[in-house]
Amino acid sequence: MVANNNTEGLNFEFRYSNLPFVIICVIGVASNVLLLIAFGKDPLKCFRNSGAYLVMNLWVTDCLTCIFAPFIHAMTKTSWYPVFEYFTLWSTFASLASILSVSIDRFILVAIPIRHRILVKGNVIFVWLPAVWTMSCALPVLRLFCGPGQTFEIYKYAFCQTIIISSAVFYAFT
Repeated sequence: MVANNNTEGLNFEFRYSNLPFVIICVIGVASNVLLLIAFGKDPLKCFRNSGAYLVMNLWVTDCLTCIFAPFIHAMTKTSWYPVFEYFTLWSTFASLASILSVSIDRFILVAIPIRHRILVKGNVIFVWLPAVWTMSCALPVLRLFCGPGQTFEIYKYAFCQTIIISSAVFYAFT
């Protein structure tokens, strides 16, 4: 069953088959917001280390993915579709890159624990996190130049598979 709602240039198409996906995204946003509140309050000061900042970045990227992803599934091709597609791709790639960052941090923590405080300190994290966001911005920008088609899909799957396999390798060696 399909229901259309046209308001001010936005054309949303609700499908009941997308309802489980939307519920998962709502729960994802709620849980990530609660985690961010816990990180912000932090009465015991236990979240004040480099690993916690990497995990907090993962919370932010997952929350943004849960916010933007339902719009892609509910929107038909309108003038706003590329904007939501860009932000969905950006947050998804940032989420994958954040998972890789956490796996690298955990690998360094376990493999060379004495050097972890030297290699992964606050100054490094404040360079690392913008690098994650900048790197994850590259593919959505490529999508704007390539347009819809096979070329971008190949790049997208190659990037995602590289990140996922790299994360698995780091966790396996950990």
